[in-house]
Amino acid sequence: MQYPTTLNVCSQRFRLLGPQGLTGIAVAAVDMAIWDVVARTAQVSLVTLLGASSRPLRAYGGVGYDGVRGSADAAERWARAGMSGIKAKIGYPSVQEDLDVIRAMRSAVGNDIEIMVDYNQCLNAVEARTRLRALDDEGLCWNRGTDYGTRLRWPQRLRARDAHTASGRRKLVGTGGLRHSD
Repeated sequence: MQYPTTLNVCSQRFRLLGPQGLTGIAVAAVDMAIWDVVARTAQVSLVTLLGASSRPLRAYGGVGYDGVRGSADAAERWARAGMSGIKAKIGYPSVQEDLDVIRAMRSAVGNDIEIMVDYNQCLNAVEARTRLRALDDEGLCWNRGTDYGTRLRWPQRLRARDAHTASGRRKLVGTGGLRHSD
C-alpha cells in the first residue's frame, strides 16, 4: 500500500515546524482520517489494508493527570471493570508526587494489576534518568514518554547501564528514542 500523497505533502510542508505540539497533532489527525477513508473505501479493516491480520490485544485503563486521590479512584474503577493493566499520566512537579500517585494506585488496585506510567514527553534526558531510577522499585511494567529526541544515541548507553531498562519485565523507556537509537 502506498502512503497517501496528501500525507507526504503535509509532512513536507510542516517539516520545519517539527512533529511536536499542535502541528504534530494536526498532521496525525489528518493521517488517521485519510487512512480511515482509504480502508473504508476498500471496505476492509485498516489492519487488513496494511497487510496484517487482526488478533486479540490486551486493553488497559487510562488514568489522567488526576493527582493522588483522583488517580487511585480511577485506577480502582478500571480494576473493578476488569482491566488487568492501568496506565497513568505522571510528570508532577516533583518525583515524590509521581511516587505518591503510583503508590496510591497500587494500594487501590493491589499487586495483580499491572501499572504503567506515561510522562507524555515532558522529561529531558537528565530528568528521565533521575525519575526513572526513583521508580525502579515500584513494580511498574512500562515507563513511557521520555523525550530523548530522534537523533540522540545516548539511550543505548542508558539502556545498557540502568536496571529499569535491562530488567526482564516489559519495560520501555522512551520508545521513540529507543526505536531510533537501535
